[in-house]
Amino acid sequence: LYEYLLKRWLMYGLSPPSPGPAPGPAQNAAEAALSGKALADSTAVADAACGHMYTTSVKDIREHLVRFSEEGRLFIGSWDYKTTRFKPEMDAVACFAPGMFALGGMAMADSAQVILGEALAQTCAALALTTPTGLPPEIADFGGAGRVRPKHGAKHHLLRPEIIETLFILHRLTHRARYREWAWDMFQALLKHAQVRGGAFSGVKDVTGARSDAAAEVHSAAGDAAGLEVEHDDRMESFFLAETLKYLFLIFGDDGVLPLHEYVLNTEAHPLRLQPTTVPSDTFS
Repeated sequence: LYEYLLKRWLMYGLSPPSPGPAPGPAQNAAEAALSGKALADSTAVADAACGHMYTTSVKDIREHLVRFSEEGRLFIGSWDYKTTRFKPEMDAVACFAPGMFALGGMAMADSAQVILGEALAQTCAALALTTPTGLPPEIADFGGAGRVRPKHGAKHHLLRPEIIETLFILHRLTHRARYREWAWDMFQALLKHAQVRGGAFSGVKDVTGARSDAAAEVHSAAGDAAGLEVEHDDRMESFFLAETLKYLFLIFGDDGVLPLHEYVLNTEAHPLRLQPTTVPSDTFS
């Protein structure tokens, strides 16, 4: 939802979101009905509302969900509505957010969003680079002292794209070499631990390298020189081809391929062309 608020605004709006309250639905409908250009006006109202809802969401996320771990890493936690308590854990899926913040910050000339995005991107990269396999777990636990660690019961890796997506966006926006380097390390980890016979890729059941005794008998191990082995789940999700590999291709490609001042990529990494008058060519340069 959050990224679509931003991307709708980027595609059709791109006027500074108003800091005041957004117009209500009834007011929007009444204004559109009184206008001779009802459809165009209602669309413009929706675009402005998306920008407002996005900035409001960013404010609330920063206030309620962004925390520092004891190790000093910034992360986005989750809220348990049943217990009404904050949970110091971060899903790998949430790693789309740093790229979203950076994109929104650049477009809105909001340096605080860009700084937040870069800090969270370092944490997302660490989700992968601090595990024995170099692959991120489904959920990371930031509770207690010590380094970030895979959450018990969520140590699996599903070949998700969100970390690579964020690294791609941040590299395009900043051209900092570290984002390519982190992406390359993750790609090498995929080749070493997730690629199976025949060239396909599979999810990994435990990014720490732990395997069940039964699995050791029926699965071929993917190991390194130190003897690290993984157990595969024998599933290659469609988003691995549609998103993970696409973002890996884009981060190592030329900036002229799907430039961010001409396209947004939706949540499935499909490129959508921006309206010709919305984004100045130097907005993301």
